Amino acid sequence: MKAHGSQSPPTIRDVARAAGVSVATVSNVMNERPGLVGKATRLRVLSEIERLGYRPRAGARSLRTQRSQTFAIILVDESAFYLQDPFPAAVVAAFTSSLNDMGYVSVVHGCRLADIDKAAALRQLGIDGVCLMASGDDTARLALLEKMAAWRHPLVLLQETQPICHEDVCVIRQDDYGGGVAIGKHLAAKRHRHVALFEPMLEWPAVTARFQGVRDGLNGDAQVMISHIHSRSEHFESARDAVITALVGPNPPDAIVGANDRMATAALIAARLVDLAVPDALAVVGFNALDVWTYQAPRLTTVISAPAAIGKRAALALVNRLDTGSFSEIQVSLPVSFLQGETA
Repeated sequence: MKAHGSQSPPTIRDVARAAGVSVATVSNVMNERPGLVGKATRLRVLSEIERLGYRPRAGARSLRTQRSQTFAIILVDESAFYLQDPFPAAVVAAFTSSLNDMGYVSVVHGCRLADIDKAAALRQLGIDGVCLMASGDDTARLALLEKMAAWRHPLVLLQETQPICHEDVCVIRQDDYGGGVAIGKHLAAKRHRHVALFEPMLEWPAVTARFQGVRDGLNGDAQVMISHIHSRSEHFESARDAVITALVGPNPPDAIVGANDRMATAALIAARLVDLAVPDALAVVGFNALDVWTYQAPRLTTVISAPAAIGKRAALALVNRLDTGSFSEIQVSLPVSFLQGETA
C-alpha cells in the first residue's frame, strides 16, 4: 500500500488492500449496488476511501459506463452578471459542490433566452443530464422546455411552476407561494392599506408565485389596494429610483414587498432618502434571507429560502437518475418560513 502522503494518488487496489476486501467489493460500494456488500464491510470500505482520499478517475469510469460523469446547470437570465444574485449563486454553489463530493464534474452555463440555441454546444461534452433555471413568461419557458427536450438529456427544472408533461423531467422548487401567503397575512394583521409589490421587469416564475401568495394572504380585502413598482433591472440605482418615484408620487404605498432581499434593501434606502421612517411610515418585506439580509440594520422582515437545498437536491436527483434510469420523484417542493424582523 502506498505510504501516506505519497505523490501518486491512491487507487482502488490501495483501498481494497487497506480494507481487506477485493477490488470488486470496493467497486460495489462505490457504485452503491444494494445487497452485494454487508453493512460492516461497506462502512469499512467507506472509511478507507475517506482516509486515503481515494477518488475514482472520471475517464476510466466513463469508459466502463459509457457516461461522461458530467452534468450541466444552465441559468437563463438576460443579465450577464446572473451570479451576482445571491439566490442562483447559492443554488449553483450547492449543485456543483454536491456533484464534486460525489465524484462528478459540473458545467455552469449562463445565457439569454434568445441565445439558448448556442448552449447546444454543451452537447459536445457528452453531458449526462441538465439542470435548468429559467426566467421569462410562461409561454417563453414552455417553448424553451420543448427545445431542451429535443436534446434528450435527463432534465431537472428549478423553480418552475408550470405543469410539465414531458418524460424524464423532474421539477424542484421551494414553496414561494406559501412564503408569499405568510407575508400577506402578516401585512393584513398589521392593517396596511396600500401594498406595493416591487419587482424587476424580467419575469421569474418564483416571483410570480410569491406575489400571488401575497395577494391571497391579504384575503382579498377590498380595502387593501395592491399596486406594482417595476424596476428596469435589479441593479441598485434602478431599483432605488423606482421606489423613490413611487414614494413621492400620489397615493404612495404604506408597505412594500420586494421580490427578493436585494430589492427590499433598495426600498429601505429609498425610504431613508425621502425621510420615511421604517416601519412606522413604511413597512418593507424581502424574500430569501440570504447573505445580504445579515447586513441589514434594521433587520429585514423576510422569508427564509432554501437555495442550497434546491441545488443539492438537484445534484442528487440527476445522479440517482443516471444510476437507476428514472427520476424517483418528478415534483419536489421544499419548505420556506416567514422571519419576523424589524422592518414590518
